[in-house]
Amino acid sequence: MLRADLGDHPDRPLTHLVRIPGHRSHPDSSSGTKPSAIQYRIAVTLGSGLGLRQGEVFGLAVEDVDFLRGVVEVRRQVKVFGGNRLVFGLPKGEKTRTVPLPESVATELSNHLATYPRRSITLPWGTPQADKKSSAGLILTTRERSALNRNYFNTRLWKPGQAHVGIEQSRDNGMHALRHWYASVLLDAGESIRAVSEYLGHGSGCRAL
Repeated sequence: MLRADLGDHPDRPLTHLVRIPGHRSHPDSSSGTKPSAIQYRIAVTLGSGLGLRQGEVFGLAVEDVDFLRGVVEVRRQVKVFGGNRLVFGLPKGEKTRTVPLPESVATELSNHLATYPRRSITLPWGTPQADKKSSAGLILTTRERSALNRNYFNTRLWKPGQAHVGIEQSRDNGMHALRHWYASVLLDAGESIRAVSEYLGHGSGCRAL
């Protein structure tokens, strides 16, 4: 089984085992969730089902997702300068990567896009002062049609969401914990450390442990 070969099979070995923790595809009005927050539930899917970092979730565009081949190209992240100035940049380590797209994530994402279509966002590339601009059809944006700022998301959406479902608000329960979930599921199922490290964008296999 070629677990680390991204060109082997569209389903990717063992990634079909990834499931979204504590998440329902079609929330109803009785759940008590504010309508304005429902559109951001897909962030949990992308974090736990693809192993993306928070900035990579915010920077993921529809054109990065190949539903036919079953892969996602992680090409950019949203970075914050000075608290509120947003730019696009390469993922951490200045490296792009290809990750498998599990069927469960593809279904969630398709449902999300049917209700909340992508929005084209243009930001400076690299630094706020950069002359170079980049545009992407982002999957997640604000109600004001701009890219998501992690400070806003964590304060106004993530922490209230945790409080709503009774999850302790701590550093260990930040959005980064979804990457740990993703890695743990694959490693527990027998996926190779090398493959999981590549999916996470780590340069060393030991960092996936």
